[in-house]
Amino acid sequence: MACQVRWSDLDDLAVGPSDEAHLERLRAAGWTVISTNLTLEHRPEWNLWHSFREFVQNALDETGAVDVRVVRDGDRVMTLVSDEGKGFGVRGLLLAAEKGRTEEERHCLRGRYGEGLKIAVLPVLRAGGRVFVRTAGMDASWQVAPLPGEEELVLYTLKRRNTIAQGTCAVIEGLDAESYVVPGGSPKPQDLRLRIAPLL
Repeated sequence: MACQVRWSDLDDLAVGPSDEAHLERLRAAGWTVISTNLTLEHRPEWNLWHSFREFVQNALDETGAVDVRVVRDGDRVMTLVSDEGKGFGVRGLLLAAEKGRTEEERHCLRGRYGEGLKIAVLPVLRAGGRVFVRTAGMDASWQVAPLPGEEELVLYTLKRRNTIAQGTCAVIEGLDAESYVVPGGSPKPQDLRLRIAPLL
């Protein structure tokens, strides 16, 4: 895979709720910070399985092929979902930005209005993990923090430039896709890759 992500790529990112001071530190470190106005509790029925499914579907939408790996470091774990596509631009991080004008364009693009990616991030953040995406020309991540003068936590999108020429790699920290207990399902851990037909 063209994109590579290491644990150190997550070092700038807060675990759990952030605050304005931390967002300012991120800006100083080269990140652009964009408020989405989605609250942390938006779509509470989504869990880590839904997050994994969304990232895998995005990769399949791009190339028809996806690579899923689980990386462990002591008691830490992350699942990487990668593809060798052309990547996606800033519009893919924004809400309600229609990304295709014709039916053919929409069929060939990741998502359509950009909501799925942000919703997929929320269960990971609620579980105390982080999401980091490295795509051609851009790194992206997400943090939750209150809007200035308010208490409710909202989702902020982060982006910065990189020199990657091709591919996308999404990191879901805290998800072991090889051994996941689906909430409300069997207590026996499942390999989530076996739920995705192209990965069988």
